Amino acid sequence: MNSANPQTPPPLGSIGTNCLLADDVVSVWDLVIPPGEATGWHKHNHDYLFIVLTPGRVYTEYEDGTKEWQDNPAGHVERRPAEAVHRLVNAGSVEYRNIVVELKQKQ
Repeated sequence: MNSANPQTPPPLGSIGTNCLLADDVVSVWDLVIPPGEATGWHKHNHDYLFIVLTPGRVYTEYEDGTKEWQDNPAGHVERRPAEAVHRLVNAGSVEYRNIVVELKQKQ
């Protein structure tokens, strides 16, 4: 929730830094987070996977304040279901980078 007003959800931003591809099947994002920074609050509307390119000490923060720490090596691939609103925070001292692939379902 927005710390200024707990009743107002944060505005949602992009999933990644740059969208590399978006079509009817997938959206592919390059995600770069400098040390001490975070993505905007966002939500995945589709199942997705991420591939760690440059490892770092990051955590996923959810609207309720819950934190999920991740310390994955380069090359780590993980698939996740569509999730609640969250952001990824780089708590490390080096730039973190991954590729996010949202798996869209055809109707």
